[in-house]
Amino acid sequence: MLDFAKPLRLDLKPASIRSIILSCLEMMTVRFQEKGIEVRKSFSRETPRISIDRDKIEQAIINVLQNSIDVLPEGGRIGIRTKYAAGNGRFVSIDVDDNGPGIADGDLPYVFDPFFSNKKKGTGLGLWNVKKVIEAHGGTVGITTKRTGGVHLSMTVPVRRRNNEKKDTHR
Repeated sequence: MLDFAKPLRLDLKPASIRSIILSCLEMMTVRFQEKGIEVRKSFSRETPRISIDRDKIEQAIINVLQNSIDVLPEGGRIGIRTKYAAGNGRFVSIDVDDNGPGIADGDLPYVFDPFFSNKKKGTGLGLWNVKKVIEAHGGTVGITTKRTGGVHLSMTVPVRRRNNEKKDTHR
């Protein structure tokens, strides 16, 4: 129980969010295929490499994808995209959308609480861990149910880039 109170230790190194997402999608390929899930991806061309803990961010993305897979019907859809914004501070966001059943309005305030789950076999630690990882990086995470059905989850991480680090210009 004390692990819940401990701050995460991060091993920060420059990394490409695009590369991390592609790695996560590759790891989840069999799960997507088992349910006939279509995955659409879109990467901002201007996204810089950022200083993050690759393993922890990877686990957060996998947790989000796994939640979508768990609730999607056969032939469902998941979209994942990155955005880079340099307005009020610089940040990278990772947005995940699905066309599943969504989350009941009454449950939305609790989805990031430890042990909260609507799944029969869920531990309720997946989204809690996502929030803990993103906040440890100085970021934010939010989730909404879309009017058209499904969920939109956004993870935003600030850019802490050294002058000599390059932008990730792959598409």
